[in-house]
Amino acid sequence: MSTKRRLKPEDYTVGWLCALAWTEQVAAIKMLDEQHQELPQPECDDNAYTYGSIKGHNIVVACLPVGQPGTISASRLVESLPKSFPNLRIHLFVGIGGGIPRDPPSANPDKDVRLGDVVVGMAEKPGVPGVVQYDFERNRGQGQNELLGSLDKPNRQLLTALGKMFSNYVMGVSDFHIHLGGLRDLRSNFARPELGGDKLYRSSYDHVDTGPRSSCERCNADELVVRKQRQKPDPLFHQGQILSEDSVIKNAQRRDTLGERFPDALCCEMEAAGVVDQTHCLVIRGIADYADSHKNEFWQPYAAGTAAAFAREFLLTIQPRAVADIAEEEFRCHQIFRTTDYEAQKNRNPNRVQSTCQWFLDHSTYQQWLNEESASLLGVSANPGCGKSVLSKYLVDSNLGRPASHPVCYFFFKDDSEDQRSTEKALCSLLHQILQHRRILLQHAINKYRIDGTSLPTLFESLWSIFTAIVTHSEAKDIICVIDALDECKKSGRVALVHKLNELYHTTELDDNPQLFVRFLVTSRGYQDIQNDFHRLTIRLPGEEESHLISQEIDLVIKWKIQGIASTLGIDKAEQQFLEEKLSNFPHRTYLWVTLVMEVIRGRQCPLRAGITKRRLQAVVDDLPETVEGAYSAILDKSTDKELARKLLHCVVIAKRPLTVEEMNIVLAIQESEKSEGDIDIELMKRFRNTVRNLCGLFISIEKERIYLIHQTAREFLICNRDTVGPVMSS
Repeated sequence: MSTKRRLKPEDYTVGWLCALAWTEQVAAIKMLDEQHQELPQPECDDNAYTYGSIKGHNIVVACLPVGQPGTISASRLVESLPKSFPNLRIHLFVGIGGGIPRDPPSANPDKDVRLGDVVVGMAEKPGVPGVVQYDFERNRGQGQNELLGSLDKPNRQLLTALGKMFSNYVMGVSDFHIHLGGLRDLRSNFARPELGGDKLYRSSYDHVDTGPRSSCERCNADELVVRKQRQKPDPLFHQGQILSEDSVIKNAQRRDTLGERFPDALCCEMEAAGVVDQTHCLVIRGIADYADSHKNEFWQPYAAGTAAAFAREFLLTIQPRAVADIAEEEFRCHQIFRTTDYEAQKNRNPNRVQSTCQWFLDHSTYQQWLNEESASLLGVSANPGCGKSVLSKYLVDSNLGRPASHPVCYFFFKDDSEDQRSTEKALCSLLHQILQHRRILLQHAINKYRIDGTSLPTLFESLWSIFTAIVTHSEAKDIICVIDALDECKKSGRVALVHKLNELYHTTELDDNPQLFVRFLVTSRGYQDIQNDFHRLTIRLPGEEESHLISQEIDLVIKWKIQGIASTLGIDKAEQQFLEEKLSNFPHRTYLWVTLVMEVIRGRQCPLRAGITKRRLQAVVDDLPETVEGAYSAILDKSTDKELARKLLHCVVIAKRPLTVEEMNIVLAIQESEKSEGDIDIELMKRFRNTVRNLCGLFISIEKERIYLIHQTAREFLICNRDTVGPVMSS
């Protein structure tokens, strides 16, 4: 029976990544205080892991497959980590790299990078990225290039630990050499090569022999660069920039050119660029060669050992509590975007009736947008009451028929609530959902969170900056954002949002610019100004041109709703069919109209309540309003107290936010003669809900104890019809 401990995947907080199995991975495993039992292979994860701990830090060691170096392999290595180990908070990429020496050498030998030294990807100068993918940039015009592949600074706690570790090493208060000495009993030769083995040749002089094990015995010693010897042969630690690309450098002149271009660079390697774009890691490199033609494998084990010993000493400097603090900061950062109950806002809309929305799902334009490789924006327009929000809800709930790993994020605008009219709330909701599914993308939000703090959810430009960084990140691939009822957004915010979307699509279409990975589906009424604002970047699907197909689906809703009220009214199959045929012949029927006329039919004054006859059925049909506006008037005409209904509707329309049922109960009970709260004669809450229903019928809906109008058109009707709701509406 194994004496090793067995932990759960969520117990691991540190990811230790390496590229070479026989050196870097061996050194990493040797640095563990203890190894843990193997865990079952995570689903959809091809990586092989070693589990262990160092002084309270639970660590997962992961290595690239043998014989598969490079950025693509490194990218595949890390893409499974967040799913398999959701609580990883520190990522260390530990291994070997090529040194970038200075020409001429520094007068202080401790400033020069030498074989066996350790370079940590953290430039000393502010504003200089620690790791750069130097072959990934875009042309900004006028001879200026912008680097796109760069890694921001790690968390503040890690920086503090790094500074403390450097100080301890300089003062001799470090166990680095003890960690390094623990590798000497391994079969691989992790000992430091003999003195005099650290040779730097002039850039113009090429190596004589070839092959990975080829020494420089035949190289001309006169071509060596003269460097001042250090007092001790011990490896030194350096803060500096690390350059990365998908190929190894074995050319001194190319190395020197990069050194001139990036004066803070001390090291080059070929894997970090694969993780720079996916995880907020600290890159640690032991110098194994000088990135020239004299490159060989002699120094690789020792350099891998110094990098591993550095990583262990670094973890010993960090308290496990600091890792918990990092997790807490990330949690707070994520939760600051939870500014609305976006699920409840979505669920205010009814579910689709079976077999409806098919006109959209089968449409060639939708299918093209859904299946094409590029991330485009699909704009869907339709007339009021034609089911745009029902369609959006169905698309979200069904995840557009895609696997759960391809999430759909959403926001539903509504003009009856300040929260649901706000572009800032919309961006916060989308960000909260995206980060819920792709935690790795928090790296793009954390710095803004540290700067803006609790004000971040109110700052449109900061939110958009985060959003842009996320949607152009490869980890955001396969995400779809559904934005419903854009026309109900506050106009100033809508104009700003559409402008930013246009700018985003225009920028990402240019050569050498970041690729857009997130698709957008936006619904709205077919207002010309909205369509014009989106310019040519939108794939348009005008529902107004599909009215015949939508009408056929509305007939399905008519049939379904009549079946629902048949038992209440006591009508048989033939009478149901009669009503279906008559309602389906109304020329301007919409989903909303069907819902409203069903309320009229169910009303207390409906002739059918006196008994069912063919003439009475015909009378019901003849008396039905032909438009949505007529249906609204009919519902209000049947109110049990028109004056009280008018007062209630005034409050709903002019309120800055939706009122609760309790608040509305108090408002309606207040009389001019009452002087204090104790004088108010309030109806029991249980009965008051029925009172609201009797006053306004389907005009009003109650969701989570808040009172809403049934539809945007209801608000428009109330404001436009002074005779119906009184002069207060016009103000």
